[in-house]
Amino acid sequence: AQTLRQAQKEHNGVGIAANQIGDPRAVCIVRDITMVNPVIIRRSEIVVKAEEGCLSVGASGEHHERPAHDKVTVGYQNVIGKRTVREFTGWDARIVQHELRHLNGLTIVDA
Repeated sequence: AQTLRQAQKEHNGVGIAANQIGDPRAVCIVRDITMVNPVIIRRSEIVVKAEEGCLSVGASGEHHERPAHDKVTVGYQNVIGKRTVREFTGWDARIVQHELRHLNGLTIVDA
């Protein structure tokens, strides 16, 4: 998690997934929350489109308009293995969905 957090800070990112730095583990960071084996367990019915950027697809963090649920509930383990469930809304929900797409091998340019 330390190497992942360092990479997030170096790129001024609000989120990062382990596979973005060559680590195959299912770990991501959203703001200051480290999530191990994260899974979305509930999504709102409301889907909104917004501009979204990603340093993985361009040096300047190209932006693409992409739909995402406005609220998600995620189950994950923290860095000491404690199972946690947390609801994310708005921009944070978008970041979580973005990072979980990375963990599933997708980027913002994938359908």
